[in-house]
Amino acid sequence: MPYISISERVKDSVRRSMCELHFNAFTDFHNNIGEFGEKMNSKSLPKHAHLLAFFPIPPSKVGKHNWLYFRSWLEYGIGQKVCDIYLPWVTYGLSTIRRCADCRQASVYVRNPYNDVVIVISSDSELTEQNDEDELDSAAKDEQSLTPTLGCNNDCDCPSDCDEYCACMMYQYGKQRAHTHNVIHMQVTSAVQRSICSNHYKGFQSFHDNMYDFCSSVSMSDSSVKKIVFQFFPDAPLTVRLLDWGNFDNWTKNFEYGSFSTICADWRQYAEKCLTCCYDSRITNYRT
Repeated sequence: MPYISISERVKDSVRRSMCELHFNAFTDFHNNIGEFGEKMNSKSLPKHAHLLAFFPIPPSKVGKHNWLYFRSWLEYGIGQKVCDIYLPWVTYGLSTIRRCADCRQASVYVRNPYNDVVIVISSDSELTEQNDEDELDSAAKDEQSLTPTLGCNNDCDCPSDCDEYCACMMYQYGKQRAHTHNVIHMQVTSAVQRSICSNHYKGFQSFHDNMYDFCSSVSMSDSSVKKIVFQFFPDAPLTVRLLDWGNFDNWTKNFEYGSFSTICADWRQYAEKCLTCCYDSRITNYRT
């Protein structure tokens, strides 16, 4: 399987999410995409897999909420070190969606049909877009499930009797895990962001710093773990209440899921402090 660099992956995602005219006119992006790839690979920014959530694999697109989450990652998360350089990308991306009908149509999110257990690899021409008006607040809602099939592509070079460890199959497993990581990241960050005030969300440093480890741990676990996590971090318009944080903290300390207790050690403590001491956070949390 060919290696796809970070810069090429991001470029491909943006290219299919804009009209050709505005993509070609995205000068700041074209001038800095090479440097962006180098910085994401540097020791100072080791957890570049966050990018899979903002610039997803086909057939998903870079829509309005992807740009907003990318801005949040630049302002509050690991990307803060390169915020000044790449924040103009967000401004341009959002402006094309607002002002250009072709870009708006190109950026429409396509619900990824791969479920948590099996996936089917199809060409883009075989996938039908669903016009969901770019509503990504609930990334996992109404996920489609296909026939349980996981096998080599028709045009791959694998022998007919290849096993589950062949390069083609491992590539598909990688895409499956990347999709699961994306769904978890969007669901959890969206739920937390609408549950506390903007200032405290910005200051929730342990949350921003550990989101990649958390999403990776969940995506590598059994599919039932993701379903449990989504009970604590619900779909919009619901918010994460004090009881949810308490139940989540107890769950992470459970022996079976002990690995999460280190990653999320002080999340409950920070959230409880916000909701008990900050009026704006309480209003935000209980407005639903």
